[in-house]
Amino acid sequence: MSIGLYPLPLGRAISCANKCENSRHFLLKHGEAEPPAPSPRSLGNTVLDVQVAAIHAQSRRSYGRGRIVRQPHAQCLTPRRERVRKSLLRQKLRPVYRRPYRVATDSKHDKPIAANILKRRFEGWRMNRAWTGDITYIPTTEGWLYLAVIMTLPVDESSVGQ
Repeated sequence: MSIGLYPLPLGRAISCANKCENSRHFLLKHGEAEPPAPSPRSLGNTVLDVQVAAIHAQSRRSYGRGRIVRQPHAQCLTPRRERVRKSLLRQKLRPVYRRPYRVATDSKHDKPIAANILKRRFEGWRMNRAWTGDITYIPTTEGWLYLAVIMTLPVDESSVGQ
C-alpha cells in the first residue's frame, strides 16, 4: 500500500488510519465531539466587540479607533489600539467623518461689482442682445450635481418648461 508517492508497510497504513479516525479534527468534522470551550481571549474579544459597537453607535458612527480607545478609559477599561482596530475590522465598522458646512460666499469685499445693465427690464430686447443665466447645486448619492441654465432675452415662452 502507498500514500502519495511513498510506499508504506501495511501495518503502518492501518495504524495511521486508526489514528486519523480518533483524531479531534476527524471527530469534530463528523459531529462526534464537542467543540472546544472558547478561550479567555476570545471571550474578551466578544465583550470588547459589544463595547466598541455601542460606542461607535452612540457617536453616530463618527468615532474611529483613537476616540474609541480613549472612551473606555472612563469606564475603567484599557483596550489597546490594535485590539480596537481588529474589533472594528471584525465588525466591519468604519467612522463617517462629516465636514462642517462652511459658507464660501464673501459678500463683504472691496472688489468691483459688474454693472446691472438689465435693471430688471426683461422685455423689449432684440434677439441675442441680452443673456441671463443661473446655476444651482443638486445633492445626489454620488456627490453634488451642478446645473447651469443660460437663456437669451426675450425668452420664448413656448420653450420654457419643456
